[in-house]
Amino acid sequence: MADMKKQNDQNQNVPVRQAGQPVQQGRTEVLPARQNREMYRSPFQLMRELLRDPFGAMTPFVGEQMFVPQFEVRETDDGFLFKADLPGVKKEEIDIQLVGNRLAISGRRNQESEEREGDTIYAYERSYGTFNRVFTLPDNVDLEHIRSELKDGVLTLMVPKKPGQQPRKIVVGGGSKS
Repeated sequence: MADMKKQNDQNQNVPVRQAGQPVQQGRTEVLPARQNREMYRSPFQLMRELLRDPFGAMTPFVGEQMFVPQFEVRETDDGFLFKADLPGVKKEEIDIQLVGNRLAISGRRNQESEEREGDTIYAYERSYGTFNRVFTLPDNVDLEHIRSELKDGVLTLMVPKKPGQQPRKIVVGGGSKS
């Protein structure tokens, strides 16, 4: 144990060549053990550590994997356009509800069970399960004329604005201007 401590002390006292300094003939550079290890760490490993959820261990296990579809919400001159990537979800598995000014979109993507004897799975990155998203709509929408469509795994919802509810420009120092 004493020999290890002595060796570590010797390694820490060896000068380390800085960037741009020429290497001298006959000298061997020894980096301190800790610095040497950190210098050659994978940048991908570092990124995973930075993005790790510090509270992930505290999250209760639900038992079913969550399916989290990606949404795009866009305001146009005519209304609000919602698009969701829902590959493999059937229209019977999608539920769209409107409660007050809250638009709730939920659904389910079932796991495909296509295991055969002798198959080896090398990667399984597909997600499945249920999802639920809720969006609060502004007051100027026409809730009676919402249109929806599921085509090629993309859910599209068009929530039109009420006619006559367009924003007006107010000129500083004057009245309103339509």
